[in-house]
Amino acid sequence: MIHGLSQLTKRLAPVLALHSLLMVPFTVAAAQQTGQLPKPRSVERADDDEKEPFTAVEEELKAKRAIKFADKEYQQNLDRARDLSSLSTAIAAAYKEKRRLDTEE
Repeated sequence: MIHGLSQLTKRLAPVLALHSLLMVPFTVAAAQQTGQLPKPRSVERADDDEKEPFTAVEEELKAKRAIKFADKEYQQNLDRARDLSSLSTAIAAAYKEKRRLDTEE
């Protein structure tokens, strides 16, 4: 029995050593991430006890912020569309000129 146990220990020792060496970086990474909490995406009131609805001014500010955000996204989408349009025009012109596409295009 002792002989079988010593053979098992000899076989498992390298496996356990490798396992512990592989787990150290994961443990360190997990330990570093525990202190970082994600920031909340929406603005919430500090007093959770108060369940009053937003005032008219707060509703207006919230609506203006949403409109501003939507306008910013719209402008970004327009910029991307313009970029894609110019790229496709350049690729079409290069194809008409050379009748093939190289890695440069």
